[in-house]
Amino acid sequence: MIIANIELAFQNTEKEKRADELIIANIELAYQNQEKGKLTEELVVANNELLKIAVFQSHQVRVPIANILGLVNLFEFNNPSATINSVILNKLKTVTKSLDNIIQEIVQKNCQIKDIVK
Repeated sequence: MIIANIELAFQNTEKEKRADELIIANIELAYQNQEKGKLTEELVVANNELLKIAVFQSHQVRVPIANILGLVNLFEFNNPSATINSVILNKLKTVTKSLDNIIQEIVQKNCQIKDIVK
């Protein structure tokens, strides 16, 4: 009977240790779930920002590219000294700067997304 009581006491001690370990494991899992929730929220925000950039790109970038294509079609390649060519080149310069600004804005928005996910 004494041996049985000692064995039961030992088993109870072991169960208490396991219970403590389970409590610690549950706390850790709760923390990990909380962190995953934060990461999920950050990813949703980043995804929404990426969608905005995609819409911005598809509309904003197309305008200067269409202008460039139109101006190139007007350029008189057969007569390089034509007066219209200098006007076209000046407009190409303006449109190219506009396109560069749009691309810089897209890059800036992408950098902001990186900051969100950090």
